[in-house]
Amino acid sequence: MGVSMKLKCRKFLLCFLSLLLILSMAPPAFASTPQDTSGKVHVYTSFESSANVKDQNLSSTGTVNITGDIGGNWGAYSSEGENNFYRIEQAPDREDYSLKFVTTSSATKHLNIGRFNLGASGISGNLVFEASAYLKDRNLERRFQLRSLNLGSTATTDRDVIIFATNGNILDVNRNVIGQYQPNTWQNFNIFVDNEKKTLTYFVNDKYLSVANLPDNWSNVRSLLVYQFKNGNPGEMYVDDIMLSEYVPVTGVSTDKDSLEI
Repeated sequence: MGVSMKLKCRKFLLCFLSLLLILSMAPPAFASTPQDTSGKVHVYTSFESSANVKDQNLSSTGTVNITGDIGGNWGAYSSEGENNFYRIEQAPDREDYSLKFVTTSSATKHLNIGRFNLGASGISGNLVFEASAYLKDRNLERRFQLRSLNLGSTATTDRDVIIFATNGNILDVNRNVIGQYQPNTWQNFNIFVDNEKKTLTYFVNDKYLSVANLPDNWSNVRSLLVYQFKNGNPGEMYVDDIMLSEYVPVTGVSTDKDSLEI
């Protein structure tokens, strides 16, 4: 499937999620809810169209540059030859290519990819951060991180906005349990980021999970990162369709939030 068609399908899904969220919102948990997610796409990376070599280990020691579809290239860090590496290959239950993280028991570093320095001073407003992750095991912790550029500073506030823990729990930005996952399954998440109200609204596999608060000094999204942490155990995961885009909020209406599921 081409990049433009994949983006259209993902935008349609986001619009559908937004409609469900509007119809199924229960105040006072939400002051505003997503309505339209057809706004500008700031970052999109599918790995299918990556210029990097496919079906071979990207195992050079240090940093590997990975091409993105929209919004520039990613850095892939902490590779250690055959002990810790990346690979672009076809993932389970998909026909296109995904990025594979491979950590062995000999790894001494945390694998991580990052897209840094978005916008002149970060991207503000209402955003949607989404990605797909196939976790082959529960051996290692995986974290998806956003960073906000502090006002009047070059420093950032860094938060792991969704964590897949080794006990099978899915954790929010404040490390509260919001769901569970099984190994060898795709976890497709959409996180609606309200930078002004400093809140995150979570969907995983098209199901609403929770809302969480960001710190008071949060105001934008400056960088995106994905981590696979080493702990002495081997582990593998695939990631794909990483996207940061805009949405337009609308005041929610009161219905049963437990029905918010496709």
